[in-house]
Amino acid sequence: MTSFPEFKEPYDPKNIKSTLGLFFKSRQFLKKVLIDYFVHNFHSFKFDKIDKQRVKMIRTGKDYEWKIYASPYNNTDAFQVKTYHQYHPCSMVHDNKRASDSWLASQWVKTLKMEPQSFKTKSV
Repeated sequence: MTSFPEFKEPYDPKNIKSTLGLFFKSRQFLKKVLIDYFVHNFHSFKFDKIDKQRVKMIRTGKDYEWKIYASPYNNTDAFQVKTYHQYHPCSMVHDNKRASDSWLASQWVKTLKMEPQSFKTKSV
């Protein structure tokens, strides 16, 4: 496809490293990865713009300069990071609104598939 790196599964949501030019297979996959990263690392954020032509996400809070902007690559479903500012001296938040019921359920399903023995009736 291109000489730029492609972000692939599986990934560790706590240790995602983004770079300028990074490819994601689709807008939905990019959105999922960003939500996973911020929820797992206890940061607040918002999608400033998200539609078929762009994904722009920013850190919320005072004096933050973190943002990422991605758009489609050559009329394909793939999205490429075009702008990335990574500075964010931020604190953790424990009431992240993006940790929805469906997001939590997806995390439990991943764990259940990887470690089914850890879900015995007594441990739940």
